[in-house]
Amino acid sequence: MKKSGLAVEVTCRPLTVKLPAGTALACYRIAQEALKNIAEHARARTVHILLERRGASAILTVRDDGIGFSPAKRKAGTGKIHGFGLLSMSERASCVGGQFSVVSEPGKGTTIQVRVPVRAGSDRLPSPVNRLPVPSLS
Repeated sequence: MKKSGLAVEVTCRPLTVKLPAGTALACYRIAQEALKNIAEHARARTVHILLERRGASAILTVRDDGIGFSPAKRKAGTGKIHGFGLLSMSERASCVGGQFSVVSEPGKGTTIQVRVPVRAGSDRLPSPVNRLPVPSLS
């Protein structure tokens, strides 16, 4: 991210299934919001983003080396996530049947993880051979 000076490393491991459009968009927007929060609040130098499949889930992990914070600082006694950025990420994950978690500690950075379900079967990505255009015989 040029404006913030963050070094961002992105790793996408093959998912073997295509995420539904709404799920893919939710993951994109969550990563976007996480990067915005990191740039504005974390004082981080590096960010690592990982997208991978584990069993029946796709996992999006965004980890920074910033100043961290105390997740225990939530709205007084409600247990709700504090801050609109974290709240919007949690809501986006929930809307696509996913789970959202934040692990952070002052001085030790922050890790945000989103676990969303993937569907097998008809959503399988075609093999590279099947993606090639087939010439017309006419």
